[in-house]
Amino acid sequence: MAGNCFMNYMFDYRGLQEKVETGKCEVCGHPANFHCFQCNNLLCNGCKLTHEKRPASDPHRFCTISQKNTLNWEHRNSKDTWCTEHRYTPISSYCKSPCETPICADCARTHDGHHIITVDDAFQQYKNAAETLVNCALKEEASAKEKLATLEATNRKWVTSTIKCEQDIIAYVDRLQQQLENARDQLLEGMNEISTRKEKQLDDEIQKLKSIDGTVRNARLRNQGIMGTLNPNGALCMINDGLLQLQSALENIPKVHPINVGNLEFDPDRECIEGFKLGTVYEGGLLDQSKCSTDITGKIEKTVGETIQFKLTTNDSNGRKKHVIEESISAVLQNEYGGQVIGEVAKVSKGVFQITCLCKWETEYKLHVEVFGKPICGSPFKAVGLRHQLLLKTIDTGHFWTKKKSNIDDVCFTTDDVLLACSSTNQILRFDLQGNYLNTVFLEDKKEIQGIYCIDFDLMAVTEKTGSEVLICKQDGAIVRQFGKGLLQNPKGIAVSVRRSEVFVVDCHAHCVFRFSNEGRLLTKIGGYGNSNGQLNTPHSIAVIDKNDQLIVSDSLNHRLQVFTFGGKYIRTIGKGRGHGNGKLEFPRAVALDGKGRVIVGSSDRLQLFDHETGQFVTQLDHRNDDIMFPYGITITKGRIAVANWRGLGSKTANIKIFKDTFEQ
Repeated sequence: MAGNCFMNYMFDYRGLQEKVETGKCEVCGHPANFHCFQCNNLLCNGCKLTHEKRPASDPHRFCTISQKNTLNWEHRNSKDTWCTEHRYTPISSYCKSPCETPICADCARTHDGHHIITVDDAFQQYKNAAETLVNCALKEEASAKEKLATLEATNRKWVTSTIKCEQDIIAYVDRLQQQLENARDQLLEGMNEISTRKEKQLDDEIQKLKSIDGTVRNARLRNQGIMGTLNPNGALCMINDGLLQLQSALENIPKVHPINVGNLEFDPDRECIEGFKLGTVYEGGLLDQSKCSTDITGKIEKTVGETIQFKLTTNDSNGRKKHVIEESISAVLQNEYGGQVIGEVAKVSKGVFQITCLCKWETEYKLHVEVFGKPICGSPFKAVGLRHQLLLKTIDTGHFWTKKKSNIDDVCFTTDDVLLACSSTNQILRFDLQGNYLNTVFLEDKKEIQGIYCIDFDLMAVTEKTGSEVLICKQDGAIVRQFGKGLLQNPKGIAVSVRRSEVFVVDCHAHCVFRFSNEGRLLTKIGGYGNSNGQLNTPHSIAVIDKNDQLIVSDSLNHRLQVFTFGGKYIRTIGKGRGHGNGKLEFPRAVALDGKGRVIVGSSDRLQLFDHETGQFVTQLDHRNDDIMFPYGITITKGRIAVANWRGLGSKTANIKIFKDTFEQ
């Protein structure tokens, strides 16, 4: 028996249990009745007696099979284990090195200088080492189990995909076969139609020829018989009828068409099965969002109301098209204010989808495209919504001025929809609603008109630079009255409260608004130089909200609009500060109210619409190609917006822009 029986007992416990369950003698194979603890063998009665007689087996212990089945491991482990060298001497310690074997007290004397430890310490060290290995084994088993589950799932998926691939191939071939059968049926049907038509034609020709053979032949034979008669006297009685019969037969011969002696043939190159492709079978990879692509090539630019359409191709890790369900794809068009438009996804073919999004707002967008919640390559894409280009006409006014002035300072519609324009001269140009030139009204010489406002069908109010005053004039230019001289410094914009019969004048050098009665009496001075709320810096234009007793002033060098009461109380500021973005203003000059009471303001390079009650930005009115530059005046009437496009100091290309007023956002 092995010397290291102590360790054998520990490692062979499972094997021992299995042997107990077999119940066969390990020597002769007969049914076992006993178990030897030291040899770890099952023995029958005879083999047990033989085993006991051997001297080496003298210290061995036995138990019956039934006893072994009821004996637990702890009880067995508590029994003494005998030393193999010294009979009847129990093992008491363990020689760890160099022998690595359990020993008794007698053996310890012969292991002088060896590393000897107690049985408990030896077993504890074994347990510590075994625990580490067992934990590693458990982890490896768990990992192997997980990998096994993954591989089994992959195998099931592979089998399923193989079956589906086979079904797809069969279905595809069936479709091709059906197409071939349809093509065969169509070809045979066409062949039969041609053959039947030709056979009928030939039958008709045959019948006609047979008819010729019968009628002509009979008439010919009759005349030949008359010609060969031996009785001329009798023949003369029949010659007229014979000749008439033959002549009639020859004249009534039916027309026979030339017979095509060609064969009915089949040309396989004349037609083909449309869309026929052989197809291919390959091992597909997993979906890879980084390999998914679109046909978007740059920044998307669409007009508000138009749709953004593009194609998305979903690919696997090998770059091949990968089928996914439509619900796994999301396309969201998000504007800079958080508004979103959800795109519609439609399948075109395997791995190819068409996505459609509505361009709803005039703003910058980010187009987020994701598959199974992960962005594809290039997402988010940049997009911009553009305003409808509603510019109707550009009026170049340079050649209309008799004095060398080309800038446009202000515009105004009259009550009968005539457009008036001034340019720091004594001239007022007049145009119809379509922008066609009508005539010019002249005021007194040396007058320089900077602002203009139509009061009613007969009167208009203008600001005059030379005398720094307000002129109330007839529509033909005749001055009715004037006021403000000595009080005003450089009057610009002007507006009238018809309900209150009051005139409001913006003075850019005095940095304030003067409120006059209709007769010219000063009522209030609003503003004053500064940048605080209620203060102004070089104001330019004014718009009156007559029903609310409010006025809106373009505070040019403070880059904002300010709203006041007629009494001069500050209400609110409009504009998000200086800049060129939506809601931002830079050198605002022109200001007007549209038919819905919203504020239109012209700043350095754009026209913007604001809500006058909240001051919130609504939209940009002009298109980027409309060439708006330093608009000085705005006027509105009956679906038309006219803009005095100043274009900068010294510009020789100032003009008037006429837009269609359809801003419904």
